[in-house]
Amino acid sequence: MRFFLALVVLLLTSTSVLGQSGRSCHDRKVLIEYLYNKYLERPIIIMVDSQSQLVEILANRKTSSWSLIITTPGRNIGCIVSFGYGVKVIRQEELGKAIRTSVSPLMKRGWMP
Repeated sequence: MRFFLALVVLLLTSTSVLGQSGRSCHDRKVLIEYLYNKYLERPIIIMVDSQSQLVEILANRKTSSWSLIITTPGRNIGCIVSFGYGVKVIRQEELGKAIRTSVSPLMKRGWMP
């Protein structure tokens, strides 16, 4: 859970295409294979959101590239809703410092009280 929280904070401070037109939607398996073959990204987090959609974060730890895929239940069609560079796996002992330094830019942007 702590790893997930740190990753979410990091993703929120990264460049995002969320909300822009031109989302890339395909069969989930095709997307996963494409991201692995092209960017060597592998799933690092898989979760189900409150609307029963499958949410996956794929990343390449060497290049720090990442992609966020959301798959609609029952259809197996996944969409890349965001991607970028700058993912970092944070060790538990580094978590406190990472949260303090990552939350500050979010507060300046008005994303957090």
